Amino acid sequence: MLVTLLPFSSFHLKGRMYSYDTQENYLYNFRNADASLSRIPLRKGNLTLPMDLKDDQTIFLKLRIDTRILGKCCQPSVTIKTTASENTQYFEHNASGIRYINLSSCIKEADRKISLEGTHVSIPDQMAELIICTTREMSKARVMIISPHPDDAEIAAYGLYSKLDDPYIITITAGDSGEPKYEDVYEETSEQFLKKGELRTWNSISIPLLAGVPHENVINMGYYDQTLKKMFDCDPKEVYSVKSDVSDINTFRKQNISTLATKLHGKANWSSLVNNLEILVNEIKPDIIVTPHPEIDTHVDHIYSTLALFEALKNINYRHGDIFFYTNHHTCSEYYPYGEQGGVVSMPPNFNPDFYMKSIYSFPLNEEMQSDKLFALEAMHDLRPDMEWNSIKGALKIAAENAKRDILGLDQSYYKRAIRSNELFFIVPVSDIYSERKLELICGVNHIIDSPLVFYDLHN
Repeated sequence: MLVTLLPFSSFHLKGRMYSYDTQENYLYNFRNADASLSRIPLRKGNLTLPMDLKDDQTIFLKLRIDTRILGKCCQPSVTIKTTASENTQYFEHNASGIRYINLSSCIKEADRKISLEGTHVSIPDQMAELIICTTREMSKARVMIISPHPDDAEIAAYGLYSKLDDPYIITITAGDSGEPKYEDVYEETSEQFLKKGELRTWNSISIPLLAGVPHENVINMGYYDQTLKKMFDCDPKEVYSVKSDVSDINTFRKQNISTLATKLHGKANWSSLVNNLEILVNEIKPDIIVTPHPEIDTHVDHIYSTLALFEALKNINYRHGDIFFYTNHHTCSEYYPYGEQGGVVSMPPNFNPDFYMKSIYSFPLNEEMQSDKLFALEAMHDLRPDMEWNSIKGALKIAAENAKRDILGLDQSYYKRAIRSNELFFIVPVSDIYSERKLELICGVNHIIDSPLVFYDLHN
């Protein structure tokens, strides 16, 4: 078992695991959600669920937990046991208070007795709250996935889209920025990032093929990494690549195979991005759009990808279907979801009582699907170690960094965070973005954008 040597309370994400008091209650309001709520007795970690549940429903148990002494330095968890399955959900170090246990993946129609066994955490006897979210029929839905960067669609929803009949993967940027990966191969910094963008663009187009997604349904729009906010701020002025000195929007876009890409036009500015999204939505006519959550995902490109989508939908008066929100960079901690690979993803830390959603969808991934997702992420070059592993000195450096990471419990890798027994999405009807109040609740007040709603004052 890995032991974290960090202070018991963490206040900032730089070098710390949590930006909040881990003994605070999570706050979620289901009063206006499409969910049924009921009280259920929990005694000595055992409970019996109602007989009328369906095995494809998304089910949570709201309850109170208390961390034991070792839970201050070791990752607390609860093992969810039925006669047919066993899953583990992890909590923050020193976690106490109201939390939500995700029971969705372990429910079978014949299984109604569940045992919760805590490790470094105790679960007192209590009347817990059972939350059953309305199931969304997915088998015949046309799904459009917005991926701000190459790999975001895979991190958030590879399991989901691999099981759909006709998904569309739309990547916004080439991913030509971020951390340097190829300084041991190319001398010039601009060339390093040019090659990185070309390789990641190719990844974004090719990796969905592993899941059986036809190449006609996959495109990369070719905008530049870390520029979406600047595009918005200086529209209609064109922006250029931050790291690769690229000024031609077709530099990365030309790698597309799908004929959908031939419909893209314009330059690297905000108006072009919004207009191209309008074109794609009109062409695809999705029943479900999967996109980053504009309030609880901290990455600026993620936030502005979703805001561009909102503007595009409103420009063409598209009101059909649902939006499935995901978060790959949660505002409260880059370590969410917590704990080890294979664990259950439950509702993230939230302390905003006005957090808005109509339902939640937990998509299950069995062991084979988790292995397939791991394979897909490993094929993404930017998620691999730096190229310095190619030398003895570099390999030793990476080994030392990995050992330090594991000893201190500081693993933020997507292999740990994304390879889980489920993928989680907050659901909101597309029509809700046309309500000023609901739109305000969806966007919230993100700490990166002082006032997200100024977006709509400027562009609507």
